[in-house]
Amino acid sequence: MLKWQAINLDGLTLMAAGAYNDLWSKVHMQPEVNLQAQLDIRSKAVVPIRNGTIDPALAGWYEPLERIHRLAR
Repeated sequence: MLKWQAINLDGLTLMAAGAYNDLWSKVHMQPEVNLQAQLDIRSKAVVPIRNGTIDPALAGWYEPLERIHRLAR
């Protein structure tokens, strides 16, 4: 099971939403896992952090955020 970190400030959650790939699924959250984690902790609003911090990531620069946004709809 992937362990993740989040900071919850009265319903506002700061959660990593950056570089990911199927090959890294044990150490980086996929957007689907990120969204489920937000639901699990009953976050009212999320501020994605650590996005775009790894240049060699295989996803596009904004793709993780766009993917989470599409999933959340």
